[in-house]
Amino acid sequence: MDSKLNEIMDNFTRFMKEGFEKIGDIKDENNFFYKSEILELVKYCDRNKSEIDAVLSQISKEFNTYNDLKANLLCHVCGVLVEFGGNQDIVISHVIEKMKETLIWIAGSIAKKEEEKDLHRRVKVYVSYQIIDYLITAAMTMLSRNSLEREKLKNDKDMPILLSIVTTDVVKNIYYIQKIMELTDNLEMTVIHPDKKKGYKIKVDGVQNYFHFFTLLQGEFIEKVSDELVLDKGLLNKTAVDVARAAVIPDSSEKAEDKAIFGYYIWSALSLDKTLSKNVPLEQWVYGELIPKHTPPILGERIILIGDNLLKERIWDRAYFSPLHDALKPQVSIISRLNEAEVEEYLDKIVLEKRKIEQASRNNESSKVIEKDEKVEMKIKVENNERGFKGFLKKLFN
Repeated sequence: MDSKLNEIMDNFTRFMKEGFEKIGDIKDENNFFYKSEILELVKYCDRNKSEIDAVLSQISKEFNTYNDLKANLLCHVCGVLVEFGGNQDIVISHVIEKMKETLIWIAGSIAKKEEEKDLHRRVKVYVSYQIIDYLITAAMTMLSRNSLEREKLKNDKDMPILLSIVTTDVVKNIYYIQKIMELTDNLEMTVIHPDKKKGYKIKVDGVQNYFHFFTLLQGEFIEKVSDELVLDKGLLNKTAVDVARAAVIPDSSEKAEDKAIFGYYIWSALSLDKTLSKNVPLEQWVYGELIPKHTPPILGERIILIGDNLLKERIWDRAYFSPLHDALKPQVSIISRLNEAEVEEYLDKIVLEKRKIEQASRNNESSKVIEKDEKVEMKIKVENNERGFKGFLKKLFN
């Protein structure tokens, strides 16, 4: 750090360790975001972007020494520095920790359903409601840039509980955290076209739902394997694909929609002759509103079958694939291609699994019939024994 930055950081650190004069000051943004110690730091980083990571590193090291309330508000400033080009990995753990802590206070106040009598706790609840939007904004800025951190958040067992209590009726912007929790990230899948004996290993990242997936997959296939799948490149809906990838952030008035060029099915739609029927039952279709990570697995893998589009006008609008954040870049990308032998192996495995399930189902039905017969036979035996016992008694006492 140069001498100017050292001076700015010294003033900043001193300011961050001081408390607010009174809790009501939190309502006045001028008491934090427009303080000279904050403004000078932000302006310096804007002019000297190569120094941002050094600043974030010092903030991360000192974070737990700052005034607690100011540390919460500082998360928002860190989000700004990340938007300037800083590395979110340096401070994201602090931001997520503070957001979760704040959600816990809000959830606790909702669950209690009565005014908190303890003054300290009442202040914490009040502050939590005031700062939560700043924390959500900072969290979104950083989570959008790091799928591994998104996975950590999704795997936090407390988050679903907190989000079931702190709804959009309470905190409007919690919607964005809800959507982050639903994303399919870092998921490998297999897509097979049984009729054309083509298959692909793909990676799904930052995808909101299956309609979003369809748009991204169709863009990837038309751009990269149109010759293999005999696809007309004119089918590429570039407007929709660009929006789905967050390569373009559309104006709210702009219209963007997409339509299916394939039929999309779960693995059980495959017939025993290793083809797709022309009348695949609806329950074996892939529903666009569902989430890719919830795809029914087979043999430890998530497999999607594609074929001719039997529903010619299967259309969805951009509400299903509009970007959550301009830094979140959803992708469905081809990792590798399967050769014909590998495709056949997959199809054979699916057929074998279907046969096992059908056999198990038949065995189950047979066992029910046998069990029923056994019950009938047992009843007859009991009745016969009872008659015999009564006859024996008559003989004995007559």
